[in-house]
Amino acid sequence: MWGLMQSKRIRNMGLRIIALLIAIVLWVHTSGESIHELTTEIPIHYRNLPSDLSFAGDVPETINVTIHAPGFDLLQLRATDFYGLYAELDLKAVQPGKETFNLNTENIHLPEELRIQSIEIRSHKRLTLQIDPLIEKTLTVIPAVAIKPKNGHILVDNLQIDPPQVTARGPQSTLREMTSIKTEKIQIREADRTISQQVPLQIPPNSHLSCKPSHVTIEQRVEAFSRQRFMGVPVKLINVRNGYNARTDPETATVLISGIASIVDSLTLNDLACTIDARWRREGEFTLPVKVRYPESPYISLDLVIPEEFTLIITRN
Repeated sequence: MWGLMQSKRIRNMGLRIIALLIAIVLWVHTSGESIHELTTEIPIHYRNLPSDLSFAGDVPETINVTIHAPGFDLLQLRATDFYGLYAELDLKAVQPGKETFNLNTENIHLPEELRIQSIEIRSHKRLTLQIDPLIEKTLTVIPAVAIKPKNGHILVDNLQIDPPQVTARGPQSTLREMTSIKTEKIQIREADRTISQQVPLQIPPNSHLSCKPSHVTIEQRVEAFSRQRFMGVPVKLINVRNGYNARTDPETATVLISGIASIVDSLTLNDLACTIDARWRREGEFTLPVKVRYPESPYISLDLVIPEEFTLIITRN
């Protein structure tokens, strides 16, 4: 008896589960077939803009629409990220100036496999676009590059840009006033060797510009820095009058030279010369500066001579 009752309970439970599953399937089917609405943004595809014309200023990229369709179809749209649903605008007849377009459902491309009942445009029903002649212009590249050398290093020569100019294409109203274009901002710290790097150009937003090339190469020479002290450099007297003796006090100088290490560190005393010109000087003592000669190079410099002035002592023979 107990077993029979238990069997009936199990059978009734199974029937209830089956009934529940059938109810769920019917609810899902009914819900999926009923009409729902979904508001979303879809892209605008601009077609057939003449090759000698260009957009100028802001150009809407999307419009807002409300879609009415069965629930299953809306789910499918979401699953495909609204693929195949877009607005289309034919521009083959446009002329330079302001062009106004009225968008309606005929401009909306709908996926054929979906059962969309209706679609309503909620934004940009009326579009005004600025159309300009497309022109080309050569622009000078301005680097927006900051390079900080590592301690013990220096930047040598100016920053080089290759190419220094680019060809820009875009709307006449934008390019007319432009003479240059900047690179993207680049910061390089602790540079201890020559930098060579490609940098993109900074195209202003909504400018509808394109540049050829779109990147330039910047190069900055970085060298190790050195400062050397040369002590005991003899001071030579020139143009001493006949019949006179001349000497300096002191007789040697200390010279400080700095610059790129590859040159400075190779210098010796023999590469330096200190001279004092005694021209037109007669007997007496004179305070004069010394002239220092060292190998000519734009990459090294004379920092200091000690002392800065010498006493020239001239006596008769």
